Amino acid sequence: MYTNHRSPAWALALMKSLVLSLLFLSIVTANTPTTQQTISQPNTNTNNINATSTTYYTEIAIKNTLPVSLKNIRFAHISNQELNVRTWDNVQSGQTLPPVPIKYATGIFSGSDKWNLDITFEDGETFYIDRDSSCNLEESDSGESYTWTIEGVNFDMPMNSDGMNTRISNNDNADEFNDYAFARVRYPIPSNPQPKTSELLSLTISP
Repeated sequence: MYTNHRSPAWALALMKSLVLSLLFLSIVTANTPTTQQTISQPNTNTNNINATSTTYYTEIAIKNTLPVSLKNIRFAHISNQELNVRTWDNVQSGQTLPPVPIKYATGIFSGSDKWNLDITFEDGETFYIDRDSSCNLEESDSGESYTWTIEGVNFDMPMNSDGMNTRISNNDNADEFNDYAFARVRYPIPSNPQPKTSELLSLTISP
């Protein structure tokens, strides 16, 4: 007995319709452009380092409020964004140095802002703040113009965000600068020649 296994006409039509639909879908997909997400950025004076940090700029001037001139001042900003080192010679008492442009960043992976300050007196003695002094600038410091002052035995570093006041010292003798500066104030010394620090420290300072 012979059995007809041919598919009915409606089944063949259905299969043909499915094939044509799949073919049309593949053509449309192949010709559709890929869409990329774009994040709009505000129009500011900052530069994006990466998705998690932003660069800003500020400026800092150094003022010598000591009652004596300084032979040399060395100031440095050390960060992931820059190594900014400046030096000045013959800084007079009361003098404010030209502002230094500072580049810094905030956010994850931006690192920290470290600062160096070295001051050298006319007799060659050098004192400085802790080499690991770290005080981070923040977004609120952007565009500001700060004046950081050498005041007695301290370096005053005011900022909108935080700021700090750090001690100026010498590893040879932590109290040397304190005695030295105090002696200079109490006993005016001729500008030339100036005695060595050891000579000033030998002075008897009354309370």
